[in-house]
Amino acid sequence: MTQQVTPVVQQASNTHGVTAFSSADIRTCQCQMGVLETGRLNTKASTADTINLAHFDVEKVLGVGTFGKVRIAKHKQAQTLHSIKFINKRLCLLKKALENILQEKKMLESLECPFLCNIQFAFHDKETMFLIQELKLGGDLKFLLSWSTRLSEDAVRFLTAEISLGVAYLHDNNIIHRNLKPANILVDTLGHACVTDLSVASYFKASKPLHAAAGTLVYMCK
Repeated sequence: MTQQVTPVVQQASNTHGVTAFSSADIRTCQCQMGVLETGRLNTKASTADTINLAHFDVEKVLGVGTFGKVRIAKHKQAQTLHSIKFINKRLCLLKKALENILQEKKMLESLECPFLCNIQFAFHDKETMFLIQELKLGGDLKFLLSWSTRLSEDAVRFLTAEISLGVAYLHDNNIIHRNLKPANILVDTLGHACVTDLSVASYFKASKPLHAAAGTLVYMCK
């Protein structure tokens, strides 16, 4: 039987002279966030209902990110599986990452492509923001490369083509990913690839080139 899990809220650390955030800081975070709720999946729920964590059975952990865990979630009414990212608001404030999180959500809301990991819901409670996206159970490309001693040339061509289409779609929408690496390429159970993690992505204009460095150092070009 699936057990519903209440998200565990991490408290801001007081180590290294850092002061824990107060409820006033959280209210400031709420004001900066504006309206977070969004939804694309037709759940046949009443239009008066606001989507929230109670609509899902939260299952096993897929991974742990900078701001919290990523879990499998099943929509109770639609019986569909998704990935749900728990984003701790206090940690966002502590790491001054709120703007990046909100920009990622804004980008995802404007995009829909079979070669991206698309957003399906976004909502929040007092302590946590939740991003619900398509579930890709094939793992990421980093795992695939470590598990497989060799990919065939056909497999490499296929994955490269789908990744390229995802990146091209971002560029067509004036977005540059800035952190493309194997861990940010998800694969589904049929072997199709999609690009994920727009946390450091940025809008760009041809007339205004980007100069700031961003991404994972080991994958950066010199």
